[in-house]
Amino acid sequence: MDWPEREYKFETRHEYPHMLPRDAVIWERFIIKNPDRFISCLYDLHVGDGAKPEDDTPPGTAYAWTRLTQWRADVAAWDGQTLFIIEVKPDAKASAVGQALGYKILAQDNLKLAIPIIPVVLTDICAAETERFAKAVGVEVWCA
Repeated sequence: MDWPEREYKFETRHEYPHMLPRDAVIWERFIIKNPDRFISCLYDLHVGDGAKPEDDTPPGTAYAWTRLTQWRADVAAWDGQTLFIIEVKPDAKASAVGQALGYKILAQDNLKLAIPIIPVVLTDICAAETERFAKAVGVEVWCA
């Protein structure tokens, strides 16, 4: 699959690009428990259009501004048939569910892939309220 960002093998790493330390602990725990779950992934997937720079902004600066203001999904993981857009969040609540859903919608618009895209919240505490809300809006919750 051709990714718009740098692709990584699905495996533990010394660090995970742009991932906060508490998030990285959850992500690494998930990888260790599920070493064959995905073929590849990318980190910090830019989605959406970002903010429009001023008309007189130099091209390089305009590009950087757009990239800086785009939304970014923690992980996009590929299993050979489906793309999973994953928000990694300790003690996830409604905001994490909304983020995962938003990233999925923007990824569909940007990537224009003819494959399923599933939004996921990966967390360390799977609260019943979070799971119930996520299910109602079509987001999966995985506990690591």
